[in-house]
Amino acid sequence: MGHPRTQTGRLPDFVFTDYDGTVMLKPQFLASIRDSSNMLSLEVSDDMQLHRIGDTVVVTGATHEKGKQRGKTYNPGASCLGRHALRDRNW
Repeated sequence: MGHPRTQTGRLPDFVFTDYDGTVMLKPQFLASIRDSSNMLSLEVSDDMQLHRIGDTVVVTGATHEKGKQRGKTYNPGASCLGRHALRDRNW
């Protein structure tokens, strides 16, 4: 199992904070999910909510992932916070 690669490539620019606190821009995030040493076996998002404030939407929720990266097992639980801004009629 992997991340939905075909959909993430179509996302607008964004900043992503990983479960370990690593901050990545879109190109870094896409490279990380294409990394064959990252073997994701479970990814579940719960209680995702959108909060619109003018031309900005904030997404909150929780994400749980399980897998192996470079042979090391990980199983973090993490909160999720995203921000999307309306630009040229696109989110």
